[in-house]
Amino acid sequence: MIAAYQRISRADGDLGKDGKDKSNSIENQKELIQRYISCKESLQNVPVMDFVDDGYTGSNFDRPGFQQMMDGVRSGKIDTIIVKDLSRFGRDYIGVGEYMEQIFPLLGVRLIAINDNYDSDNYKGATLGMDVVVSNLVNTMYCRDAGKKLRTANQVKWHKGITTASAAPFGYQFDPNKKGAFIVDPPAAKIVRRIFDLAILGLGTR
Repeated sequence: MIAAYQRISRADGDLGKDGKDKSNSIENQKELIQRYISCKESLQNVPVMDFVDDGYTGSNFDRPGFQQMMDGVRSGKIDTIIVKDLSRFGRDYIGVGEYMEQIFPLLGVRLIAINDNYDSDNYKGATLGMDVVVSNLVNTMYCRDAGKKLRTANQVKWHKGITTASAAPFGYQFDPNKKGAFIVDPPAAKIVRRIFDLAILGLGTR
């Protein structure tokens, strides 16, 4: 079986600052992989399963879609993995290299990165080419740089009083009229005020 793996994360800068870069979208990755398979006679008529991690960074492999795919690899159901490029597979130079040079050869898995013109079948018994090594290094540095830029951008928002939280803390709700701002949630606020009143009276947390 072929695993068509797709991943994207704004934290890695995959969609750019405005989030409008469609070249790395899940849909684009899936379409590219499908076209590639249709042009390769050896891959045609082989079952294909999609594995997707939407919103997961490539700096580690703790991703549900990736882990599900690896379960299929370990069980022997998947013997080929195809990605748009190596950065979709992962942005950790050491981790990606370990999969490419040790884990996949041991398990008999073929890895194809279309835009990097990489096919592990061409490297059997040989070390990775310099172009592949450099590509992995670039992906790692790009991820780190994107992470730093995201943290800096968030810090600027925090100083302006703009939240980047995905959920409002108890007692508040997001202001529908002002992005990144909280307003008091009346029902929950009653409970919060009651807690503080009891604390003032000397009651402990128990």
